[in-house]
Amino acid sequence: MHSDIVTQTDCTKIWLRHSPALAAEGHRLQTTEDGLIISGGSEQAILYGVYTLCEKLGIRFTLEGDIIPHGDSIPLLKELPHMDTIDQPVFPIRGLQPFHDFAEGPDWWDAQKWKSVMTQISKLKMNFIGIHTYPTEPAVWIGLPSWINKDGTVKQSYSTTWLTTIRDTDEWGYQSKATSNYTVGSGVMFDADCFGTPAMTGGPKGFCYPKTPQEDNIVFNRVGQLWNDTFSWAKKVGVKTAIGTNTPIPHTVPGHTTQEVYEGVFERIMRTHPLDYYWVWTPEEFEWKNISVTSKEWKDTVDDITAAINAAKKLNVPFGLATSGWQLGPRNARTALDKALPGNFPLGALSRDLGREPTDVAYKNITRHAKWTIPWMEDDPGLTSSELWVNRTLEHAREAHKFGVTGFLGIHWRTNEVLPSVWAVAKSSWQLSTTDASLYGDFCTTMFGFGSGTQNYTSCLDSFLGMDSWINGPLPENRPYGIMVKAFTKIPRPVDWDYDGPGGIKANTSSMAVIKERYKMVFKFLSLEPHVSGVGNAYRFGLWANQFRFMYDIQIFEMYLNEFDTEIAQIRKLPAQKQHHAAKRFGLPLLNQLARQWEVLVVRLQSFISSSGELGTLANIEQRSFPETYEVAYKALSKFLPEGIPASHRPTNNWIAPSRLFMLTTRTVVGNGESVPLEAIVGTSEGIGKVMLHHRAMGSKTFTVTPMQAVTVGRGVYRAVLVPTADFEYYITAEVGTAANPLVFPPQAQVGKYQTVVVAK
Repeated sequence: MHSDIVTQTDCTKIWLRHSPALAAEGHRLQTTEDGLIISGGSEQAILYGVYTLCEKLGIRFTLEGDIIPHGDSIPLLKELPHMDTIDQPVFPIRGLQPFHDFAEGPDWWDAQKWKSVMTQISKLKMNFIGIHTYPTEPAVWIGLPSWINKDGTVKQSYSTTWLTTIRDTDEWGYQSKATSNYTVGSGVMFDADCFGTPAMTGGPKGFCYPKTPQEDNIVFNRVGQLWNDTFSWAKKVGVKTAIGTNTPIPHTVPGHTTQEVYEGVFERIMRTHPLDYYWVWTPEEFEWKNISVTSKEWKDTVDDITAAINAAKKLNVPFGLATSGWQLGPRNARTALDKALPGNFPLGALSRDLGREPTDVAYKNITRHAKWTIPWMEDDPGLTSSELWVNRTLEHAREAHKFGVTGFLGIHWRTNEVLPSVWAVAKSSWQLSTTDASLYGDFCTTMFGFGSGTQNYTSCLDSFLGMDSWINGPLPENRPYGIMVKAFTKIPRPVDWDYDGPGGIKANTSSMAVIKERYKMVFKFLSLEPHVSGVGNAYRFGLWANQFRFMYDIQIFEMYLNEFDTEIAQIRKLPAQKQHHAAKRFGLPLLNQLARQWEVLVVRLQSFISSSGELGTLANIEQRSFPETYEVAYKALSKFLPEGIPASHRPTNNWIAPSRLFMLTTRTVVGNGESVPLEAIVGTSEGIGKVMLHHRAMGSKTFTVTPMQAVTVGRGVYRAVLVPTADFEYYITAEVGTAANPLVFPPQAQVGKYQTVVVAK
């Protein structure tokens, strides 16, 4: 392959060239007198070379889109210094493992989101996305071959669901709640009272959650269509896919073997969608129970995986097998699967103790199989708060490489908040010498425009290094299992696993003085706000600043909740004739204080919602923490006030934040002729006028203006659909109230920088 491309910026010639001398994913950038040669060992490697060039020009890639830093401008190609560099990956398999179950994660991803994330994984020069599903979730269907139609749809299934806002069970502590009942006007950001994946809530036959066997079939069939659409896209952008569920496989069928059930699982996959790996997840109990290799649990696990292997051989499946789990094997025999299982398929596992323990030294003793490890880029107990684990992730990468690991993946739910750790996975997969200082330095320059070496850059870098993780000791290679060398976060964590689920808010006894001391590094970062210049830099700084302020707001709410709880405890001790007076004089003001602080933290969250992850955080606090904190406090005080509590002492139901226009998904690459829905959200307390999509082909001078339609009357969600056949750019405007100027997204459109989309031919 050899072709010339002349750039439109400075007429520098770029040759794209296949080079058999390079490894399959290796690429070389070489300047010449009249241009630049990008060569690679494959087409994918050449594409990686193009992305490396973009990085040298200052462009950065995130899971939510592309960033052009430095005042929203990039240097010309001819300004680049002489270079002759060769890059090849440290880990052949590099990527992400977005975990289901909670609203913050892929339970709420639609096809556009999946395709967007897969595209950005490729731009980050990673090549894998893996999905774990619990047996009651619809990512994997389990049954017999006779239950499948020729087109892969199923005619028999079982109860299944992903998370929706309205449901008949309080799974993971989420209490059923219509979005229109969310506090502080938050419901305008949802297109329906029952919100969730379009696989359940979308289309003319949509429903909140399946209630009949027929509806269960519909969900499985829709998810099959989702995987066909998105996994086919993953192949186009060079990303391998994996799905799988726990072992031993449930939903056994009387009179049929486990192998026959696996044959049904694999047959349905082959008829429905492409796939690169089916990974079997070993029991979660391996981590916390003393299971021996002579136990029934161990025998059942080996028998189950063996049945999967035999089914795959019988059907000659076009995908590979792998294992994963909460650790490599039983606690006292973690390499046992390497000895018990045939073949050279990968064995993998999550890092232990939510990633706080280092890479398992047992990896070095696995000799018959490839090895994958999955560090935690965030953990579910802290899921409504910020988590920074760059230092720990980089250490996991170095240890993994030392132990011969070939696959390095990061587990996560959210896509914005984990950006530094995503970079840690991506960068260390190519360059093990990456440090937390170099990564955060790049982050401060890219995201906020702080030039290297400036005082603002140093303060930003110090802030993030001061909030990231630390490891409490050396990591000897021959360390025993369960060594107490662990990684801890330095960023404040005001939430924890509570109310049977992630990120719970609860009363905290910390004083204001203690809280302020705990957040001093956060305040140091916030002090940089006046020094940010450039529309894009200011927008990104605002998102991160408000994310950190949100944690502080939660902490203050928890302090107020403790004050209320303390007062209620005192009121209960009073004689009955004095309780009413005390409740009115002391309890009401504290409840009002609690209501006002709830408004503060919700408004803060509304200010940085920019992906489905933050929308999920909103659902989490509304459906888990709010009923367990404010509502409990309200009911406790009501017992002493028979006349009732004034409505003013409840959080408002109205939007009180500044008006906002934003999108949850901004794709950067789409297919030629693909139907691309563009969805915008308007949050405001005022009337919404015209919401308009302005779009044009790249190179054109004139924008076409298309009205965006409200998805649901009375909500703030608007949609327009494009079917592009050429690269294009766009921006969106929304008229709000009597304001002279409309809201604009992206904010950089104010200075002529629009959202650009490449159409893949």
